[in-house]
Amino acid sequence: MDQESLRVFVAVAAAGNMTRAAAQLHISQPAVSKRLSDLEDQLGSPLFDRLARGVRLTAAGAVLLPHAERILAMSEAAQKELLELAGMRRGSLSVGASTTIGSYLIPDLFGRFHREHPSVQLALEIANTAQIQAAVLDDRVDLGLSEGFVSSDALEVEVVAHDEMVVIVAPGHPLLARGTLQPKDLAGVQLLMREVGSGTRDVVEAQHRSRNVAGQHRSTQECGGGGAWRRHCLQADR
Repeated sequence: MDQESLRVFVAVAAAGNMTRAAAQLHISQPAVSKRLSDLEDQLGSPLFDRLARGVRLTAAGAVLLPHAERILAMSEAAQKELLELAGMRRGSLSVGASTTIGSYLIPDLFGRFHREHPSVQLALEIANTAQIQAAVLDDRVDLGLSEGFVSSDALEVEVVAHDEMVVIVAPGHPLLARGTLQPKDLAGVQLLMREVGSGTRDVVEAQHRSRNVAGQHRSTQECGGGGAWRRHCLQADR
């Protein structure tokens, strides 16, 4: 049973007349008769008694009518929900963000998105780059925002922004007296780095390797993201 035949059947049942139903459906009366005839042949039972001045549901037609109405209503509801989802008028969106992006960029982006799509439910997971990329691969989030390198060819990637990283030290640190720093100036200096798996750390270590200064630091300490970096540097030994 195709939906168009059911639509014709319901319209004829409501109108009690094929001509009126054809006018409401904006199709010809012979087209209505053909649809009904094909549906009756498919079901193996007449759905209407043809009367001199219209039609009347048979017992089989009376059984079919509520089911047909329910099928059409469910189809229309499904189409409406799909259109609303495509137009971002409802639904949900789960986003994974690496620590820096989640802490500094996402709050403003989520605020603007909510104002434009108030019926879409948002969920946010914040972790380091490696963990966010794993969450996308495992389908735990719909999309991920991370910095640094991409760990898997299975991920579809689009660059949306660029950032700049700088070296920071405590006031009075000897490096401040050197003016413009060169990579070799960091040799022998204790570094404070993000944890393994952080995109920021991956980028820094790649730069050190490319400039042949990897492993030349006095030691490396690990620290999570956010304001902890600045507080640690301000209190660090020189």
